[in-house]
Amino acid sequence: MTLAAGQSVTISKTKTFPATEPTDSWYAYLTYVTPDGVYHDGTNVAFTVNAASPAKIVVTSPLALSAKTVKAGGSLTGTAQLTNQGGTAITLPRIVIAVRPPGGTHADGPYLDLGSLDNVTISPGQTVTITKTKSFAATDPKGAWYAYLTYVTPDGVYHDGTNVDFTVTS
Repeated sequence: MTLAAGQSVTISKTKTFPATEPTDSWYAYLTYVTPDGVYHDGTNVAFTVNAASPAKIVVTSPLALSAKTVKAGGSLTGTAQLTNQGGTAITLPRIVIAVRPPGGTHADGPYLDLGSLDNVTISPGQTVTITKTKSFAATDPKGAWYAYLTYVTPDGVYHDGTNVDFTVTS
């Protein structure tokens, strides 16, 4: 680059620090080379690179259902939101709006879920909304049902939300 007498130049550069970079004290400085091959270094500016905080999934909008009572032939919609309040992205293998009929359990089903999202990557600060709908047939059991939000972390652990009750009628 050639600079005329009295001319100035502004340099602005950005570096992303991946998790593989060493953490601790770093420094940066401006350097330039004159035509005679001599390097001229500016003043060191110190900064610290910290390890990114791990992902932290938080249910920011608990499961809400479209109705408390559903008739056979009708449908039910559930919506919930999860936010990554941590410092690194995470891929959740599964996010589910689970539904259990009378006598059903979280672990043993029967699994008559509203639906799921699979392999969802959530960046730091990002919110994901799940909205799923299920139609109920005349053959579905009548009585007290419940729904709940659940998600699976990469270690295979399920994280179940609070049960939300509803009734299926004829």
